[in-house]
Amino acid sequence: MTQEEKQQLIDQIKFLIGCNDKPTEIDPNLLQYFDEDELIAIRDNLLQSKKDLHQQSIKWLDELYEKTK
Repeated sequence: MTQEEKQQLIDQIKFLIGCNDKPTEIDPNLLQYFDEDELIAIRDNLLQSKKDLHQQSIKWLDELYEKTK
């Protein structure tokens, strides 16, 4: 993995942490010390969390809509 590819993964992780509604305390500089597989796992876990949150939001909005009919 090139340094540029690693930086892209780190940037994706930083973005996902910033968009996550759960408070996440992590020093982004620590991400420099993870290897490729660890960074990919972190990114994939964050993506899954975001997807799960999205699904929960849709369910909640559907329930709210049904109550207001």
